[in-house]
Amino acid sequence: YVQSGVVKAWYFANGGNHVNPYPIVSTTNIADNNWHHAALVVDANGGRIYVDGLLASPIHTWVGTPSPPTTTENVRIVGYASQYFPGEVDEVRIWNTARTQCEIQTYMNAEITSTASGLVANYHFNQGAAGLANSTVTTLTDASGNGKNGTLANFALTGTTSNWVSPGGVTS
Repeated sequence: YVQSGVVKAWYFANGGNHVNPYPIVSTTNIADNNWHHAALVVDANGGRIYVDGLLASPIHTWVGTPSPPTTTENVRIVGYASQYFPGEVDEVRIWNTARTQCEIQTYMNAEITSTASGLVANYHFNQGAAGLANSTVTTLTDASGNGKNGTLANFALTGTTSNWVSPGGVTS
């Protein structure tokens, strides 16, 4: 879930070594300060972004076939290199299968509380207290059962800026 800006994503081929970034940019500019669901789907046909369950980017094709990331690579949920993300994030899911538009629409407004087939990582962003000091909460818990907990970086974890929010994009 995101609240403002144009949704952008980068898919890194060849082992995620940042040599071949494939940028995918939505044609939807979110500017209403409300939560919106965003999904990146990458498959053999290319990459595309869905916003609120609707296709929001052209299908981005690339030369050759991008290789899937290995299991030892780090994933950046927001931010690339020195870019700043001026928004809020909630409910991040990483799948090892391309989700269909129907699957995206079915589950975009619900927290997935148990493991699901193909779910690699599932982050609810629920472990901090909104607007309070959370300096000791530096791990993003993976709810998929796969133990792929994340490490928070460049978060103040104090006050209302760069901190946990409540209720977030999904309340059910």
